[in-house]
Amino acid sequence: MEVAPLCLKLPQIASNGYGNVIVKDSQKSESGKKQSPRTEPKNLEEQLTLEEAKTNEGKRIMENEINDPKYPKKDWKKQQYVHENFEGTGKTIHYWENIQTGEKHGFKFKD
Repeated sequence: MEVAPLCLKLPQIASNGYGNVIVKDSQKSESGKKQSPRTEPKNLEEQLTLEEAKTNEGKRIMENEINDPKYPKKDWKKQQYVHENFEGTGKTIHYWENIQTGEKHGFKFKD
């Protein structure tokens, strides 16, 4: 079994000048506007969750609420995969799945 190399995008860390460390949220820009959804795992747990989502069946969400012309509802369904760890917390990933072929893509982490 071939294993892909682990590539992580870590959050930005800075000091506020008073000895406190600040971790900046990667989902918001400096202006406070929401950025594009995150598609890359931040750590090993998220990388493993992404692999699980690609190989397992998620739960259908947003049925009859999708109006995206790129994903006609007759061909695509929006799915959610949730990995719960032993501490009771979880990681959630949303993605698109083609109803006819089972093709999956557009994996996004929900923070």
